[in-house]
Order: sequence, then structure tokens, then C-alpha cells
Amino acid sequence: MCCSVFFAQVIGCYLVITSLSLLIHHHRWKKAILEAVENPYFFALSGSLSVLFGLLILIPHHVWVKAWPVMITVIGWVFLLQGISRLFFPKTVILFTKDLLEKKGFLLISWVWFLIGLYLLWAGFTQ
Repeated sequence: MCCSVFFAQVIGCYLVITSLSLLIHHHRWKKAILEAVENPYFFALSGSLSVLFGLLILIPHHVWVKAWPVMITVIGWVFLLQGISRLFFPKTVILFTKDLLEKKGFLLISWVWFLIGLYLLWAGFTQ
């Protein structure tokens, strides 16, 4: 459980901070993301880092329970699959990302990550 609490605290802080930045400065972030997907080197690097973060979460914490720690495992899988997608299917991910930025999906995802981050902070600091 100690590993779950640690990951909840770190990932919760990360999600709250970054999603707040995404929500407050969404125009700046949209522009930066559009520039990033056009740079194949940056896109490959971000995919590699996403795979790394996913593995860093999943190897010590592959927990499937009917409680809040399963969220850590799911987030690890999201990072891993997102990174693999960027490395092996970059054109598809780029088209999906551009489509997401043109619609309201960007703000919706930012709010979802923010709420997940708040929940993880609550779980991590009240255990």
C-alpha cells in the first residue's frame, strides 16, 4: 500500500498542476502542442518518455483491485499505450491530436485529468 500512496501523491500533484496550467493557459498549450506534433524528433522523444513513465509506474505497481489503487495502474497503462502509439503510429496520433485540439475535447480531457488528480491527492494524503 505504501507504493500506492506514494504514486497517488506524486501523480496527483502532477495531474493537478499540469491540468490547471492546461485549463488556465489553454490557448498557449494548444499552440505548443500543435508545434510539438509537427516536430518528429520531439514527438519521438515524448513517446519514449511516455513509455518510460508508464513502465516506471507499472513494474512496481501492477495492482488490479476494486479500490482507488487501480487508478494508478490504469494511469500507468495510459502512459505506456500512449507512448507506444506515438512511437509506432505517429501519423494516426498526430491526426487524432489535431482533431482533439480543434474541438472541445482538449478542455474536457484537462478537466478529467484535474478531477482524477484531486481524487489521487485525497487518496494519497488521507491514507
